[in-house]
Amino acid sequence: MDRNRQRRFEATGKWFQTKKQTVFWPNYIFVVLIVISLVFYLFVEYKRDYEKNTLYIRRDIQEQEN
Repeated sequence: MDRNRQRRFEATGKWFQTKKQTVFWPNYIFVVLIVISLVFYLFVEYKRDYEKNTLYIRRDIQEQEN
């Protein structure tokens, strides 16, 4: 068994394969922040567009009343 380990070390430079740890920030937190920011952006744009359209409707109603 020791000879197999030595042969492997000479061939690969490692005794055993190390498990690569995933980085938590780009894989999970960054994605969640992007989704939250997208939802916030859509909400703000919808609200801005809604207020803009209601202003035009209010003006039209006021003009019709006069």
